Order: sequence, then structure tokens, then C-alpha cells
Amino acid sequence: STQSTGTTSVAWMEPVTFPPLKSDPFENVFSDLSLDRATAAAAEHVGNAGEWWEQTYGAGEQATIAVDKPPSKLSVSVSDPMLQGEGMSAYVSYKVNTRTRLPQYAQQEFTSVRRYSDFAWLHQQLQYPNVVIPPLPDKAVTGNLDPNFVAVRRHGLDRFLKRVVSHPVLQFSNDLQTFLEADEGTLRQVKQVAFELRQQQVCNSLENGGIARWVKEAFQTVSNAWEAPEEFSDRGYTEQRRRNRDMHERAGELRRFSSRLVDARRDLAETHAALGAEMRVAASAEKGHVQNGMTLLGGSCSDVSVLLREQALLDDLQLNSVVTEAMGYCCAVEDLCKNREKAVVTLQTSRTIHQEKILAQGKNVRTSGDPLSLARAGSMIDEIYEAATQEADHERVFADLVESMQEELDQWHVLREQEYRRMMLQFAKTSRDYYAKIASKWQDTLDGLVQEFDNSPSNGSHAYETI
Repeated sequence: STQSTGTTSVAWMEPVTFPPLKSDPFENVFSDLSLDRATAAAAEHVGNAGEWWEQTYGAGEQATIAVDKPPSKLSVSVSDPMLQGEGMSAYVSYKVNTRTRLPQYAQQEFTSVRRYSDFAWLHQQLQYPNVVIPPLPDKAVTGNLDPNFVAVRRHGLDRFLKRVVSHPVLQFSNDLQTFLEADEGTLRQVKQVAFELRQQQVCNSLENGGIARWVKEAFQTVSNAWEAPEEFSDRGYTEQRRRNRDMHERAGELRRFSSRLVDARRDLAETHAALGAEMRVAASAEKGHVQNGMTLLGGSCSDVSVLLREQALLDDLQLNSVVTEAMGYCCAVEDLCKNREKAVVTLQTSRTIHQEKILAQGKNVRTSGDPLSLARAGSMIDEIYEAATQEADHERVFADLVESMQEELDQWHVLREQEYRRMMLQFAKTSRDYYAKIASKWQDTLDGLVQEFDNSPSNGSHAYETI
């Protein structure tokens, strides 16, 4: 069943259907979006990726590299970008297709319509302190209706959602179920309630002695930054965090140059298209062989511009989006490290509060002859018990976080290696194929020009000799 968005929907563009692939690592990248001739041709190129992987590395190798395949009990895909609204209020929505055998869902197969802000809300709601949360595609300040941007974003949203539903903890999130299952009105209400709940939690924290605890935690944080407590020091953790920061910096440099490469290809494509158009205009003022040669050359420039746009789009998907996601994962790992620091501070603060209450009770007991002090000492028994319980809870939280953190980091490193490996192989193959296509196009053009001018009575010599 398809849920309506409640607004007038305008098709982004007429969908183009491509033949289904078996074990295609880029499944559904383009099959639901028709942009132009370049994108359609790029889809055909990607469509051959499945066969190439199987022929070159075997089906088993490809299955290992396609790590974003979700478990069979819950699978999702993001498809069919649609332009909603007009003018300044225009935005792009996406179909979120779900298949599941989990009993908590009302249906086994259903579709909802979501926009980027809904994905951003889900990402914000996934607050699991011991989980590396999959990164969301970057938010665009401008140009979010550009067809190339929409194609890359749809692919990124699809990958993000697949990462979430394949995670053994995140796939059972109530917020994930709401995101997938709720109609638009219900989701809007849930988002408002979640916002109000966060505000209420802040107010409750301040009203229930939260300020005093916040001051203690802030002081403890500064103290730990100045000199790390020996009890919580871990050389392996420290080295992993340093390495993660280095990886983030290197991925940032990779993205800087991959973005420049994509932009350069698109600029070159536009220049070839403009040159081709001008060449055809110039041909209209010529006659005979010169006119024919300019017309041929102008058409070749236009064809090459299409190939360059295809290659730019593929580079954006296969190279740029991968290193961008790697940067996002590095940020998520850093957030996990910050959660560890917070857990340490919370545990230390709980211990301090527990000890302060024990000392305060002893002080009241030692105040002889003061009935009020004795009464106060007796009433503090419950406070001490509550403080001891909080300390024990925070010790368990810290221990669980340390244990699960290593598992999360190990999984991320495996994922990173697989994604980088696939990125490099696909980038090399795409570059080889498109440079060969462009070279072939210019060879055909050269042969056509030689034939044209060989037949010219004013040639005077063989065209190759002129060249």
C-alpha cells in the first residue's frame, strides 16, 4: 500500500526501467530516476557492474563486498524521487519501500513517502551511546533540486537506511518502525512529541538538582582533560581514537580532490557541449567539406560531453560518496569516543556524590547532643542507597559501553576496508571504460574527417600528412 503525502505530487521525471540484475552492488542506483541521456547511459554502465564482478572476482567475492545487504527479516530501499510543491517551498520526496517478517510491523510489505528532513529526524532519534550510528548524506544549502544531486542523495539515503536496518540493535528501534510505518500525519505528530519531550527532559533535569550535578560533571570533565584518570586509561583505545582522527583527515583530503575531479569533469563536459554547439553554428556559414567537417566535429564534441557527464556522475557515486560516508563514519566513531568520556565523567560524579553523602551522614552522627543532626543522619540512609544504586548502574553502563565499543569499531574497520576496496576497483574500471569510449569516439571522428578531406579536390596531399 502506498501512503499519500497529502500534497500535489509532480513526477520528478518519467521513470526508466532497466533490466534487473543479480547481485548488483549498485542495485537501484539509477533504475528509478531518469535525468537525461548521460544518466541513462551511466545506468547502463552500472548495470553491467554485476556481470563484471562475477566474471572477474566470482559471485562469492561480490557477495562479501556488497556489505550493505540487509537481513532478510527487514529490507528497505529508497526510490522514486518526486518533486513536491513549487517555488521556494519545493522539495524532493522519496519512496521508502519496506519488506519485513518482524512481528511488530502491521504489514509485511508497504511503502511510505519521506523527505530528507524525515531521514534527518530518524538519524537524530537514533541516540544509542554504544553504537556507531551510520552517517546521513550531507545537507545541501543550495542546489538540492539539481538532478545530479538528487541522484547522489537518493543513493546515500538508501545506503543509510540499509545500514540502519542491518544493524543488530538499530533495526529494532521504535523510531525506525515509526519512520517506516507511520503515515505522514502520524509521523508529524510523533516528531512534535519527541521535540517537546526533549525540552521537558531538560527542564526536569534542571528542576531536580540537575544544576548541581551538571557543575560537578563540568568540573570533572575539565579535570580529566588536564590529567586523565589512571583507572580509565587504555592505550588501545587512545591509539584507536588517534587513528580515527587521522583517517578522518585523510578522507577529507580524498573528498577534496574527488570533488574537484567531479567538478572538473562536469566543467569539461559543459565546455565540450558549448564548443560542439558553436561548431555547428559555424558550419552553417560554411559550404562543402569544411561544413561537413565542422558538423562532424561539433557532433563529436556533444557526444564526448555526454560521456564526460556520465563519468562525472559515476565518479560522484562510486568515489566521492564513499569517502564522504567514510568521513561521516569517522565522526560517528568520534561521537562514540565522546560518549565513553561522558560515561567516565558520569561514573566519577556518581562516586563523588555517593562519598559526599556518606561523609555528610558521618558528620551528622558525630554531632553529639544535636537531635536534628541525628534525625538528618537517619533520613540520609535512603539518599545514600539511591546514590550507591546510581553508581552501580553507571559502572554497568560504562562496562557495557567499553565492551560493545570494541565490537562496533571492529565492524566499522571491516566495512571501511570493503567499501574502499570496492571504490578503488570500480573507479579504476569506470576510468578505463570511459577513457576508452572517449578515445574511440575521437578515433571515429578522426577517420571521418580524414575521409571527408581526402575526397576534397583542394586537398593537395593526404589528410594524414596534413595532421
